[in-house]
Amino acid sequence: MKRAKVLIGVRWCGALQEKIEIGDAVIPMATIRDEDTSAHYVDPCFPAVGDPRLIAIAMEEIKPRIERLGSKLWPRITVTTSAMLAETPKRVESWRRHRALCMDEETSVIYALSYLAGIPSLVLLAVSDNVVLGKDCGFETELSMRVDKAFQELAKGALEVIARLHKAKNI
Repeated sequence: MKRAKVLIGVRWCGALQEKIEIGDAVIPMATIRDEDTSAHYVDPCFPAVGDPRLIAIAMEEIKPRIERLGSKLWPRITVTTSAMLAETPKRVESWRRHRALCMDEETSVIYALSYLAGIPSLVLLAVSDNVVLGKDCGFETELSMRVDKAFQELAKGALEVIARLHKAKNI
């Protein structure tokens, strides 16, 4: 079996703060584990943290790409939940109080389990909706095209991160 040397995910997320716009991008430096999957493998106190080296390279590669779109890149703490589209107002408010920027369904699982496996990981998120404002990008709209462009730039940036690691012989 070949072993993965690095894991980079490109996904979508829902913003939890008013200032984050649809079409922005988020690099989760760490994520609050509010999902059910990772608890099967690690204690609830175990942190879910992205690889610092991958985060630093991604910031260099992705920030200019996202800014060229007129969007903003947010590198901060997020939350992972398994309650997609069923978030209670109480839970959303709790995440906001902890200053989580956005929510998704996979990041904490990827970060926790890849750490256990010794595989550096990073997740890049395109903001497709704002949970607090009750806004989403819709389908085939100007906003959805903005999200698609951000997602594409994140995917290209992920490939650049891998190319830089390969060139430096880190993978």
